[in-house]
Formats: sequence, C-alpha cells, structure tokens
Amino acid sequence: MRNLKSYGMNNSNFSDNIIGGGYANDLYTLDINNITDENDLSIYTSKLIITIGDSSNKIADYKDTNNIGYIKEYCIFGGERNLLSKNEYDIIANNLNKYEINNGTPVVDSINNKNTITFGNINNGDNLKIYSLKLNILQSSTSSDNMPSESPFDISIKYNNSLYPSNDFTVKQNYKVRSDNTKLNDNSVFMFLVEPIIANKLIFTVQNSRAYNLNISSISINGKEPDDNDIKDYKRNVNLVLNKSSTDENNICPNIDTLIEKQTKTQQICDNLEYQDKVKSEKIRLERNKQYLLKLKNQQEQIDDLNNVIQDLETKRSTRDTTADQIRVLQYQKQKGDASTIRDLANQRLESQDKNKLFMDVNLNYI
Repeated sequence: MRNLKSYGMNNSNFSDNIIGGGYANDLYTLDINNITDENDLSIYTSKLIITIGDSSNKIADYKDTNNIGYIKEYCIFGGERNLLSKNEYDIIANNLNKYEINNGTPVVDSINNKNTITFGNINNGDNLKIYSLKLNILQSSTSSDNMPSESPFDISIKYNNSLYPSNDFTVKQNYKVRSDNTKLNDNSVFMFLVEPIIANKLIFTVQNSRAYNLNISSISINGKEPDDNDIKDYKRNVNLVLNKSSTDENNICPNIDTLIEKQTKTQQICDNLEYQDKVKSEKIRLERNKQYLLKLKNQQEQIDDLNNVIQDLETKRSTRDTTADQIRVLQYQKQKGDASTIRDLANQRLESQDKNKLFMDVNLNYI
C-alpha cells in the first residue's frame, strides 16, 4: 500500500498528511479510498497532491506512460460540502432511471475557443429531475508537439425547463476536466449536481485548453420524472440553483435579486389563486349545503304536516270509538232493563195464572 499523500486548501501553501486506505492490484494501479484527515474528518480542499515513488527521481519523458512515477488516469468522487455523500447517493440511485441522449448539437466559437453542445428534447420534451450526468467526451489535439496543457477544460452547464420556458438557468458549479495527451480517445466524465435540477434541455459550454479541444458526443442522465412535490420544492428553492453572477450580454438569465422578486411575486400570485380557488370551492360547498338544508326543511315540514293529519285521524278515531262504546253500553243497559221488565211481567202472569186455577172433581159418565 502506498499512502504518501498531502492536500492543499483554497490554493494556499498549506499542506498536511491525510489518511486513507488503498491497494495496488498491479504495478501501475492504485486505489485510494476513505480519505480523511488526522481527526477522521472528511477532506475539503482545492488541491490534492499524491507522491508515488521517489520524488527525487524526475520523469525524463512525460510521454513514457510506463514510468512508475507517472499518473496516467485518476478519478475523484467529491464536491461541495452539501453534496450528497457516495453512500447517500447510492441509496437514492436505486430509485433513479438512466436516460441516454445521443443527439447533441455542437456550435464552435473559434474566436473565444469555446464549444457549445446542446442536448434538447430530453425525455421527449418532458421535464426530468436530474441528479448526475455522465458525459461521453472526445478530446483532440490542436498542437503538433502534443504537449500537455496546464489548464484543464472548464465546463459550465445551463438548462431549460417547461416550468420557466423563457429562462435559461445556470448551474452555479463549473466542472473541471483533465486536458493532456493521455485523453485522446472516448472517455467518461461524471458530474454530480449539488442540487438536483428539473430540465428538459441541457446546454454545455466547454472552454478549450491551449493544446486540446473537447467535444461531448453523448450524455447519460441519472434522474426521474418529477412529481408534484418535486416541482413545488423546485419552484420554492429555484434561487438556490441559479448562478448569482449570471448576467451575460444577452441578459438571458436575470440576477438573483430579480429572480427572487419574480419568484416571490409568482408565489404570491399562486397563493392568491389557490386561496381564491379555496374560497370558490367553499362557496360551492356552502351553497350545496344550503340547498340540502332547505330540502331537509321542506321534507321536515311535510313530515310534520303528515304527522298532524295522522294525529287528527287518531284523535277522531279515538273519539268515535269512545262514542260507539258509550252507545253500546246504553244499548246493553236498555236491553238489560227491557229483559228485566219482561221477566217481571212473565213472573206476574205466572203468579196470576196460579191464583186462577180451580181444583174440581169431575165425574164423567160415558154412555
């Protein structure tokens, strides 16, 4: 394991040892991982120095890639302090999809030595929430001596979406890509966004080096289709993904203060519209409830009228039954009286008959 390492911060001369595990799987490949300082904290720096072999043994020919002291390729996963860690990103990546875009449109500015490559119609024109990008690049030498460049390529990214179709937004982070004689073929460059963006078009501007030009042949996007919450969060925090100093000559993208003011007014308008929609919905609901209550009141009045009619009928029937019972009682009493009178008369007659009986002996002679 080789671990002769130091780092510098903010282009200063400060340097210190850093700690990290690593292994060499062959003579020329070294994997350094889990880099921390002596306090086991993450390293935030603008310069990383790795010394391999004897520093007094100078490289005679930089083209000799077999020399043990020459770093042919390197890859660093890092970014600003608020960038997701690799473990955090790996968790999010499980829910992301890959979108391959191959139809970039290049525009060469030979005067300013810039290339602008536009990838439009991403996801068939629909917005994507983009977390990271993979650029498939091609470098070409513009110098006959193939001398390496001291300055890396500087890549800036602008994007557009259907949420703000009249604006081109700028990713505030510029990305550096190594430029020297070791990258003359197709290679991959990975870009991790500090804040996810919502876009349907990407515009890459490459500041070419003195000796090399860089072109982007295709891109791969790791992202997903934004849901309602993603869109609301993006609109709320759109000022966080804007370049504070992006006031170019065409004034395509407004400054941050103008955008914040516009965003605030837009949010107020949206809030007012939402409030008006709520008021309108509440009025409709109250009107429906009013009609429903009036209908219930009408039905209740009809039920009360019906109950009154039923109660009146019940009262009349009760009165009629009472009168009928009284009549039947009177009839019974009369019939009972008549029966008693007839019985008395019958008894009197029987007594009278008994008194009028003659008790005589009659002798009848028959001839």
